[in-house]
Amino acid sequence: HGRETMTGDKLAQLRALAKKGRAGGKGTMRRTKKVVHQRSADVEEKKLQAVTRKLQLQPLDDVAEANLFVNDGDVMHFEKPNVEVGNRATRTMIISGEYQKTDLGSLVPRILRQLGESNLDA
Repeated sequence: HGRETMTGDKLAQLRALAKKGRAGGKGTMRRTKKVVHQRSADVEEKKLQAVTRKLQLQPLDDVAEANLFVNDGDVMHFEKPNVEVGNRATRTMIISGEYQKTDLGSLVPRILRQLGESNLDA
């Protein structure tokens, strides 16, 4: 029994089967579904939700804005962030959402107005 050379008809037949989702000839299994990979943003969101459940964090509503000061002098400014906090033992807080990276000098006047004059004298 020698190897048979593949004729043009046989090759066309196998290509037609491959388009239908069948890998080989008669009697082979068909691929039942096409695997659709999750987007990375969805995966990251699911991981974040799993961590918040594990740490038993609770959402903190009505946070208008948040500022995170970075060592290089920049500020990550969040408007309407999603804030989740844990109990005192965990000392955990998650701030998520879209932010703008700005320099500290542009936010100082805004921060001073929020503090008010009575807080600046102390």
